[in-house]
Amino acid sequence: MARNSSEDVIMHMEPDIPVSIVLTLTSIVTILANIYIIIVIVKTKSLHTPAGNMMISLACSDFMVGWSHNVPLWYSDANGVMGHKWFVCQFPSVFVCGCCVTSIYTLGLLSVDKYIAITRPLRYNDFVTIPRSVILIIGVWVFSITIWIPPLFDLPGSGDYYFEEAARVCYFDSTTSPYYTLLVVGGVFGLVSMVIGFCYFKILKISLAQSKKMAETITSDSNGPKISKTNKKAIRTLLIIVSAFYIAWTPYCTEWVIRGFVGAYFTPDWFLVATSTLAVSNSYFNAFIYTLTNRRFRHSAITIFMPYWGRNRVSPNTMVTDLTTHDT
Repeated sequence: MARNSSEDVIMHMEPDIPVSIVLTLTSIVTILANIYIIIVIVKTKSLHTPAGNMMISLACSDFMVGWSHNVPLWYSDANGVMGHKWFVCQFPSVFVCGCCVTSIYTLGLLSVDKYIAITRPLRYNDFVTIPRSVILIIGVWVFSITIWIPPLFDLPGSGDYYFEEAARVCYFDSTTSPYYTLLVVGGVFGLVSMVIGFCYFKILKISLAQSKKMAETITSDSNGPKISKTNKKAIRTLLIIVSAFYIAWTPYCTEWVIRGFVGAYFTPDWFLVATSTLAVSNSYFNAFIYTLTNRRFRHSAITIFMPYWGRNRVSPNTMVTDLTTHDT
């Protein structure tokens, strides 16, 4: 098995209370938020769609990031040392990194799904089917875990894992293989960034064109503000979805690549903690985004968790019909 260069060194450390509190709270919020997503989709039959399957996969990967990301933190705080690296550092690293990659790729799949639903609505059911979505999801999971296995077995040029004492987490050490790091970042974050940017740019373009066409068709003054309000909501929703992804992952991936090529350099502890926490926080951003920006998803959640209030607030016609609906 691969061993960190300090494998045989027992690191004695005192618990960092502020860091422990922040990271533990992040884990709790991530776990609860994604359990909420899973419950809503499982209990709503109309969400048993290809997009619903992708959302379940996303929530499962984010849920696992939530509980496994802080295994090294909890171990070191409980024991005052960091040893037995393979069990509490290297293996959790592979698991966390694999789940993070799965989460990122699934966000890309959801973007493509929404793009097809809006640009090819009449052919959507032909292109996007449940069997195809299952195959894509399985492929994403297998690939996401596989790319992190070579460093675990110390294969040539694949690098190693290490314990970041400042952030109390275990990650892939980019300094041990900068080109492998660049390949992973480019093939995951870079590729998905382009896919998300392209899909939502096209969706926004179509939304603006449709709003303009409606504004030209409808001459009544009373309808003008409504069209403008709907258009603003659509733009706001797209900006939230895209911004959350880029804000969460760009700082961490940038620092990761720079560290790999520059080597050991001074990075403030607070920055390491902040970028790591921000990246992991993307695992619960999705739950809030879908609740706050998707009216139909929100209504379904209200009906499930607050049935009495939901029956009086939500009519059957407003229940969630498909996560691919471009609803604001």
